[in-house]
Amino acid sequence: MVDPTKLRDLASLRDSGVLSEDEFENEKKKLLNTSISPAYTPNQSVYNQQPNMGFNIPQEQTGLIVASYICAFVSLLFCPLVMGIIGMVFGFYAKSEGDERGTLAGIVSLICMIIGMFLGILFWSEAMGGY
Repeated sequence: MVDPTKLRDLASLRDSGVLSEDEFENEKKKLLNTSISPAYTPNQSVYNQQPNMGFNIPQEQTGLIVASYICAFVSLLFCPLVMGIIGMVFGFYAKSEGDERGTLAGIVSLICMIIGMFLGILFWSEAMGGY
């Protein structure tokens, strides 16, 4: 906010003849421009901005999220312990870098790893002739 006493002081200096009309206008503009918050500038266009629809998706972590899901689904059939852990590491690392989707990716990797281990136990028990 602009301090009204500063504006009154400038006006009194103008009225007493110390400042000319041009000097008064320049000082008034300087005083009013410094009171504008830095978050908004008059030249800033608010209509040509892309809407983000509430999503804040850092593009750098998208590859980590995809890699986490790939490892999760591969862990259903091949090397569940190794691929599941790698998928969790990718997911939780993306979360630590600020991508909220990393938590879900890490949890999906954990669940797929557990399911993959049970599928492996069932497959190998049948292959070996046991129950």
